[in-house]
Amino acid sequence: THWTRVQSETRTCVILVQPNQDSTVVNESGQPIREEECDSLIRDVWGRAAQVDLISVSGSLPPGFSLERYQTMLTGLVERGKSVWADTSGESLKTALTVHGICIKVNAAELGGALGMKISNAEQAAKAMHQLRKRGISQVVITLGKEGAAFSSDVCVWVAQPPQLKIVSSVGSGDAFLGGLLFALENGASSEIALQK
Repeated sequence: THWTRVQSETRTCVILVQPNQDSTVVNESGQPIREEECDSLIRDVWGRAAQVDLISVSGSLPPGFSLERYQTMLTGLVERGKSVWADTSGESLKTALTVHGICIKVNAAELGGALGMKISNAEQAAKAMHQLRKRGISQVVITLGKEGAAFSSDVCVWVAQPPQLKIVSSVGSGDAFLGGLLFALENGASSEIALQK
C-alpha cells in the first residue's frame, strides 16, 4: 500500500443492511483537494506503475481533481505500456472513453448513460462494445446484473451467465468482479477464461 497524503480528511461511507433486503449505501461527499495534491497523486501513481502490469482506476473523482488531470493520468499510464482498466461513471467515464488504448469495465447502466443508448442484454452490450472498439478502447467488459457479463477484445465477444442465485446484497459486486477478472488475467488466463472465473 502507498498513500498520497492530503490535507483533507478521508470521506466516510456508511452501509445500512436490513435482513432479506439489498443494502443502502450512503457515500459522504469527499473534501476538495488542492492542485498540488492532485499532481502528487498523479506522480505517485505513475511512479508505482513501474512495478505492475495491470492497473485498475476505479470510483469517482474527489472535488478538485479535474477531468483534464484524470485524462492525463490515464493517458500517462497507457503510454507507459500498462493495461489500464477504468471503472467509473458519468463524466469521468466519458473522459476515460477518450483515452486510446484503455480498457473499460462498467455496468450496463453506466455505459448506456455515457453513450446515450439502452444496454440491458448481451446483444445490446455487443453493439456498444463494437462502438468502443472502433474508438480505440482496448478491451471492454460490461456487467449485466443477473444476465451475466460480456467481454470484448481484439478477438471476439464472450458472454458469461451465472447460475441462478439468491442475491443477499449487490454492494461491492462490481469491484469484486473487476478484482477477480484482473487477478485471472494477471495469472495468464485468456479473456474467455478470465470472464468465467
